[in-house]
Amino acid sequence: MEDNAMKTACFKQLTWLALSSAMFLPASVSGVQFYTSDTEEPEPRQNELSFTYTSSEFEDDANLGQAAESVRVLDKDGGGVENFHYENDPYADWRFLMDGRWLVNPDELSLTIEAFKLEEIFFDLEFRHWVEFDFGGGVWYAPRNAYFTLSDSALEEEIDQLKVSLRFKPTDTLQLRVAYDFFNREGQSLSTVFGDNYQYRVSGQPKSRGIVPALSEGQETVHKVEIGIEHKEEINRAGARAFYQSRESDKKLTVERGASDARANRYATHQQETKDDLFGFSGYVRRAMTDNLSGSIGMAYTQLDGDVTGSRVFGANPDAAYDIDFARSQLDDRGFLDLDGSRKLKQWIFNGNLVYEPQGSYRWMAGVRLEHLSTEAMGSYFDTFDTVDFGDLQRQNQEADMFSVSDKTAEDISGFLEFRFKGIPKTLVYTRVEAATQSGDLKEGWTRTEILPNPGSLERLLDRATGFDRETTFWEVGLNYDPFRRMRISVEGYIKSRKNEYDFANVTIPDADFTLYPGYIEYQDFYTEDLNARVHWKILDTLRSVSRVDFQNTTIDSRDRLNDELRTSDRERVVFNQALTWAPHPRFIITGNYTLVDDLTEVPTADLEGTFSGIIVNIPNDYWQADVSLYFVLTSLIDIQVGYNYMEIDNYVDNAAITVPYGSEIEQHHGTASVFFHFTSNMAARIGYHYYEQTDLATAGMTDFSVHVFNGSLQMKF
Repeated sequence: MEDNAMKTACFKQLTWLALSSAMFLPASVSGVQFYTSDTEEPEPRQNELSFTYTSSEFEDDANLGQAAESVRVLDKDGGGVENFHYENDPYADWRFLMDGRWLVNPDELSLTIEAFKLEEIFFDLEFRHWVEFDFGGGVWYAPRNAYFTLSDSALEEEIDQLKVSLRFKPTDTLQLRVAYDFFNREGQSLSTVFGDNYQYRVSGQPKSRGIVPALSEGQETVHKVEIGIEHKEEINRAGARAFYQSRESDKKLTVERGASDARANRYATHQQETKDDLFGFSGYVRRAMTDNLSGSIGMAYTQLDGDVTGSRVFGANPDAAYDIDFARSQLDDRGFLDLDGSRKLKQWIFNGNLVYEPQGSYRWMAGVRLEHLSTEAMGSYFDTFDTVDFGDLQRQNQEADMFSVSDKTAEDISGFLEFRFKGIPKTLVYTRVEAATQSGDLKEGWTRTEILPNPGSLERLLDRATGFDRETTFWEVGLNYDPFRRMRISVEGYIKSRKNEYDFANVTIPDADFTLYPGYIEYQDFYTEDLNARVHWKILDTLRSVSRVDFQNTTIDSRDRLNDELRTSDRERVVFNQALTWAPHPRFIITGNYTLVDDLTEVPTADLEGTFSGIIVNIPNDYWQADVSLYFVLTSLIDIQVGYNYMEIDNYVDNAAITVPYGSEIEQHHGTASVFFHFTSNMAARIGYHYYEQTDLATAGMTDFSVHVFNGSLQMKF
């Protein structure tokens, strides 16, 4: 009886969808096309109104929040205006175009308006409001058979974005532009961090660290104003731009520590407010010096001034006030109060480029870039620390005044040379060489004055001057070859290297303390080799193939103040992709795609034995996925489309007995079927069905879901 009732309800729902609702039509039928005034006058387009309706049905044990985050499907009906397009008479003196969208569950609202008088004035307005989902859960913790959860439903952040611009052309060659951008993000999201479950509690309980979910909430607002001028006369151009941006952020990060043990459970609440003012201007000139030679020069300046305030408090709840005698405080619980910091940045950039392209089969391009960067940062705060007095071998809570300062300057010089040659029949050969060198210094200071329990004089924790030199090289060579009309072969390879060297002076920290990056590193070499090939092949008139394979190897060699040079990372990656399109009949098209990724990073710490054995392991980042879709024009009234996608990730390492689990073991399925109805040239409709399924053994099924989605659309043109 229940099955029959469900079938009847589904049939009624599909019938209603077919007659009166709307979802996504193929891109060629209902794709939203936002015209911009940066292009030529848009081609006239028929006015359109499309509606959409969606209904979902979840399995009883489905993780609703995970489904909302992964596939943006909510356990509620949704829909609205999928697309609205209006434009006035294309031959009118003033053109007016408008595109819009208004959906609920999930919420999304967008509006684009253009008004322009060709070759004289252009006005653009874009507004968008949407919701981003996150799920407030952590990971499966095997030793305690537990799964940490902050929220039973999806966390949400609401985002608003507004862009307004006005361009006008006083003359045929001169253009002025004024623009304003606004961005606002507000709500809650997940920030998974490392946190302890049983720190320093060893009475028969697992001594392990788990991944504990942290809840981030707050607001971020950005305002930006821009003014620009540009002169165009054939290839010769010149322009200038100035902007000012203001950003304010008020965020709170809450981490629950020790959730599985009431005696140790507590909250670390990190509150931070930032305000940044960013100003910049730039300009460029491009000129044709001869018939074969052209060049350009440019300059940019950026300045940042920012302030930060905040605190981190450990307490019995997320809004607890600081208490030096908090009973659940544990070793290494370190907080702070009254943070007051500032940061400044100044950056100058100059660049020049030349292009030499004679009448022939080759082209040369070259360029150089100069950069000067300086940064300053300082901060003061009241330090709170649960630690050990190693003189008395007793735990104690300490309080101290802290002050830190950091100054950095850097000079960067880089250049490139590129050559393209077409002198070989059916062949294009190209190569590019880049080189860059950067040198600078970083000065750091950090002092501490203890107030409780043993008031003392100023203690200098860090006084360090670091000199650094970085050299980067890049060489690329490629070939495009068309052996015959139906085939194109492309082969490309590159080598990239970056070498970092550090030297230190005035280091006051003990020789054995190299915990402040990059204080323990003297040299690092990052080296990457990449080779990829693509084959575009029209096997038959009805069958097309695109194949690509990519081989990449990346190594990191390091030397620190205690060890000779050794290979600290070795990553090998192979990616294969195959796509096929078969169209045996104009009314019948099948497409298929297969992707395989073989990715492994190896580190020497995985071979450690004894106390640290098993803490770090070599984990592959392998996955594969395949999808197939079919589009069939059944009659002049009806089209049918079906598709299926599968993805598998299998690299989970259950290392919870020693440390946190690594990797994932996920299977995802997505099946879809749609029927399109073309009632008239101005009216079309669609009914569709989607099935989503995810299983994740790494979370013991806690993030699994399966959901059926019914949707439909109705499109009218006028």
